Amino acid sequence: MKKIASLLSVIILCLTVCVPASAVELSEQTTVEPLSGTECQRIVLTEHEQAQFEESKTAEEGANEISPLKLGYSSAGIAEIIGYPLLSDLDTGELFYYPNIGRKVTYGLINQSMSMRLTAAEAAEVYDEALQYLNSHIPTEGHSYAIVGWYVETLVQLRSDHPKYIEYRVAEPNFGQGTDYTKANIPYTITSYRIKGACAFPDNASDTEYYHIGGIEGTYYYATDTGKVLGIPFSAGLAMNVKE
Repeated sequence: MKKIASLLSVIILCLTVCVPASAVELSEQTTVEPLSGTECQRIVLTEHEQAQFEESKTAEEGANEISPLKLGYSSAGIAEIIGYPLLSDLDTGELFYYPNIGRKVTYGLINQSMSMRLTAAEAAEVYDEALQYLNSHIPTEGHSYAIVGWYVETLVQLRSDHPKYIEYRVAEPNFGQGTDYTKANIPYTITSYRIKGACAFPDNASDTEYYHIGGIEGTYYYATDTGKVLGIPFSAGLAMNVKE
């Protein structure tokens, strides 16, 4: 008989993901929008992504997209955050999400550190969407399933006359001390860079009380006119159970 578990019943199964003290939750986000589309085939995390989830590392490098824009000053900012409830087959350990079930927010005013803000009702709504869809499209009969975190996707806008590279990962306690970064060269003066990663619920996750999921964090490195290399940190997270 199939079993589907909700958030609080599976906290003990989850790895710890950080609550960065420097995460800024700004009010400039537009309305949080449901994702749309007719097809909703589940996306299974690769072995690489699953291993990184278990070690609180970043998603695979192939998840990124680079596109040239136009010249400007040095900056790094979060332009978009998408969150998909992350599900687990508790019998096999397989992690997956549905690409049309989640929430997206875009920012007219970008900043280095942004968080998608969801009320308890908004979070419950998206969890319910994922569980209802799973219930009607159960991958394997007789297995048990649970929501164990979020798959976070962010669009980072990078700008500099002398770009160098970025390093990034999925956040964890103390900004990921001891874990690996993914490094990517940045060839364009203004670049749109998409990063994805699987984030477990933190220890203080709740159905009603505020908590924060670290999401994606990194640093954009660029050179000054004199050749000195500087870095701009950035992060994109989820603020859960915020007050309306």
